[in-house]
Amino acid sequence: MDAMPFIHRAVFKTIECQYAFDYIKHDWKGILKEARFSAFEEHFYMKEYVRLLKAGKNGCI
Repeated sequence: MDAMPFIHRAVFKTIECQYAFDYIKHDWKGILKEARFSAFEEHFYMKEYVRLLKAGKNGCI
């Protein structure tokens, strides 16, 4: 959040729920790897501020 431009931080703080701030602190790809997920697809949107992360096991997504 600190690296984001002010306007993006302001919008995020205005529209997101309280749980979103905790959610973005986690390394979800790392957490999923520990849970034996191995296949990943990432898609970035809005100048890479939004990420869609898909994960699968046994090479399947």
